[in-house]
Amino acid sequence: MKYEEHKTAVKVGVGTLVIAIIAVFANLTQILDWLGIKPHNNSPTESSSISEKITTETEPISFSELTETQTVVPPKEYEPKEVKLTDLDYFNGDNALCVISTKDNLGNTYPSILSTSSGGSVYNDGYSQYYLNKKYSHLFGSAFLQYDSRSSNYETIIEFRGDGIILGTLSFTGGVLPQEFDYNVEDVDVLEIKYHNGMTLIGTEWAFVGIDATLTKADTSSSESETS
Repeated sequence: MKYEEHKTAVKVGVGTLVIAIIAVFANLTQILDWLGIKPHNNSPTESSSISEKITTETEPISFSELTETQTVVPPKEYEPKEVKLTDLDYFNGDNALCVISTKDNLGNTYPSILSTSSGGSVYNDGYSQYYLNKKYSHLFGSAFLQYDSRSSNYETIIEFRGDGIILGTLSFTGGVLPQEFDYNVEDVDVLEIKYHNGMTLIGTEWAFVGIDATLTKADTSSSESETS
């Protein structure tokens, strides 16, 4: 009797399980929708529609568009911001300054400077004019009594002019240390350097002066941006 009751209970349990499984499969679509999962459909019709949608919504990129985006702009040619005055040639002068290599009265060597010795000739007065064309902002450097004139008892005067206006004056004689200068030449077209050797006797010790000068180029980036 107990065996029969057990057998009947097993049948009831199996039947209940089968019914539960059938109910799960019957509601599978609803369960997937509830979970937010859509069943995969491999039908040819749907695949072709997806392909058409991708083709119509995505435009191909032409080769010219690729080359345009990859165009490399070459860098501007480098231009130094400072220029030695000895690299500029004077456009006008009388007994003009000459370019030499020399030492100052302290023994420091300069490979390229302007000198009042005028290429070996001796003059009381002279000048050189340089055309700047407003392309530079500052003229700076140092002037000094040359080594061979370090004991001179005579005076040499150097005068800097911008478009005829005196920018500064320096004086040298034996025992005077090198002097630094810095002049604004931002709006200057013509830079003039004049010298006067304060003696007239031939064969005495001249006070030859050397000028080590550098020009700073004016910043034209702001004006270029305004014009563009």
